[in-house]
Amino acid sequence: MKFFSSIIQRRLFVEILKLTFISVSIGLWGYEKVLAQMPIRYLDQVFSEVQVNKGIVFGSNINLDGQIQELLLDFYQPVGDALSFRPLLIWIHGGAFVGGKRSDLKAQVMGNEFAKRGYVVASIDYRLGVADSSNIAFIEAMLRATQDSKAAIRFFRRYASLYGVDTTHIFVAGSSAGGITALLTAYWDQDELPATVDQARWGELEGSSGNAGYSSIVHGILNCWGGIADTNWIDAGEPPVAAYHGTNDSIVPYDVGLTSSGFPFNGSAAICRAAARVGIYYELALIPNMGHGVANKTQMDSLILFASHFFYRLLTTTNIYDSVPYQHYNYENFNLFQNYPNPFNPATTIRFSIPKTEYITLKVFGVMGNEITTLVNGEMTAGEHSVIFDAKHLASGVYFYKLQAEKFIQVKRMILLQ
Repeated sequence: MKFFSSIIQRRLFVEILKLTFISVSIGLWGYEKVLAQMPIRYLDQVFSEVQVNKGIVFGSNINLDGQIQELLLDFYQPVGDALSFRPLLIWIHGGAFVGGKRSDLKAQVMGNEFAKRGYVVASIDYRLGVADSSNIAFIEAMLRATQDSKAAIRFFRRYASLYGVDTTHIFVAGSSAGGITALLTAYWDQDELPATVDQARWGELEGSSGNAGYSSIVHGILNCWGGIADTNWIDAGEPPVAAYHGTNDSIVPYDVGLTSSGFPFNGSAAICRAAARVGIYYELALIPNMGHGVANKTQMDSLILFASHFFYRLLTTTNIYDSVPYQHYNYENFNLFQNYPNPFNPATTIRFSIPKTEYITLKVFGVMGNEITTLVNGEMTAGEHSVIFDAKHLASGVYFYKLQAEKFIQVKRMILLQ
């Protein structure tokens, strides 16, 4: 009896261990599943509603016609936010310094997307107009825009309590002419203004557009298909930069070249090389076959993902210079990125980059290793690519996706929640 009793006890002990392991495994899986569904502030959308206050006056100055022009902004903030002070993103619209407006579609998308992530966002006016086709007229247009963007930054430092702005985390971003202005706002210094600029007429770089006496320092820049006239304006100790640019841009070169109007310019790749030379943290996204600006929702979603990761790192990393820049955006290596969104229902975007033209496959597998589908099977050019995976016919659960080339294999996990 003692013998059988000991056998029973041992078997019972084994069964308890099995049940414990299964319970713990289920518990951990449940916990992981819950964690995977939890949005992260500044990275994911954590608010569902956004309040927009339009037409707020932040300054004024003399425009190209010699008239005093009021400068307005639209202010986006999340509804129901418990934080008193939030990071600020200032968005500057494009339009070749002669057109565009603060309420254009990109401004609305960026305002809503980042306010839902927990930021406050301001889309701003700036004085438009270029006197003639000369280089100096173009530079003076850039000067006026930069003076106005600096006034907007000073405005939010002046009224930080009213608008709930964390003045230690002010970021500036823009597309095309707005990207140029964002870069100049951070990197242009008074002693770097060309001697040919009519400062008697337009004033110094800080300008007189309003809110004098407050700092116009920013803590990060997002340049979307813009550039800078002289990379020597980028100095050590200045803010980190992220740049997003199409390789088929015929308006502003993605590297060194001429703008469509024949102005010598340095695009995103040249800017990031200059940042690297002086030790500034940078992230670069060169999008193969994209022209001047995003052309569809997939490209816009990719830009938002790129920007949100960049700003999230600036907000959450104690010392950003301890981090390695997003190497996959430099296309020096093969990279398979985490799908987004994740968890997803029913579709998600899978992105990858390859350093050279090569035959690759991208496949999706079930948790037991069974192949679900092949998303890519063929030769792909160097650069970043994205594929939509639609799982509407699949059951909820864990799936894996694998990128394979001749000398590279990488697998990542994703979660479908139907």
